[in-house]
Amino acid sequence: MDNKLDSLLLVVLFITTMTFLREEKILINQLNDSLYQAKTAIIQQQKNHQENEQPPVPDKNAGSR
Repeated sequence: MDNKLDSLLLVVLFITTMTFLREEKILINQLNDSLYQAKTAIIQQQKNHQENEQPPVPDKNAGSR
């Protein structure tokens, strides 16, 4: 009787652990996706900022000296 109970408890523990690990994996994947989206957004912002920068306007008086 004791062996059957021990076996049952081990099965329950195993199933609980596997469920917990599966949920953790899902959360980690969601976090990775969020970090990737944030990184992509930052890179796009940097590109937009570089494209919006204006080149320096040459001084009109500097060429006539």
